[in-house]
Amino acid sequence: MEEVAFTPTAWPNTAAEDAFNRVPGVLHDYVLQELRDGGAQLYRVSSSAGPGWLVTRVEERELVLCAAVGAGLVPALRAITAGALGAGYDTVRCHSGDWRVEQLYQRAGLKFLEVVYCARVNCGR
Repeated sequence: MEEVAFTPTAWPNTAAEDAFNRVPGVLHDYVLQELRDGGAQLYRVSSSAGPGWLVTRVEERELVLCAAVGAGLVPALRAITAGALGAGYDTVRCHSGDWRVEQLYQRAGLKFLEVVYCARVNCGR
């Protein structure tokens, strides 16, 4: 397995913001809010394929990959499912509205489960 390093990084981070801004729609507003509130963690990903960025959050015993950009994401995903971000998780769940990222998930060995649709509800905010 290719060596991949994950460095927890504080938000805001200019380099990460620039990387996510180059791929519109990957870093959703609610994930940004989770980063600001401390409910999600930003990681800088380093591998021989190049740098990348990853946002995660934890839901009980599940690691949720909320957003990812950059090179080396396939080896990074393989490392994550092998326990690189900790062994305390039963599952890893990934979200994407981008078919290109879905292809990366499949190349990394993750299995397709479902499609999710969402609607915004006026809740007085």
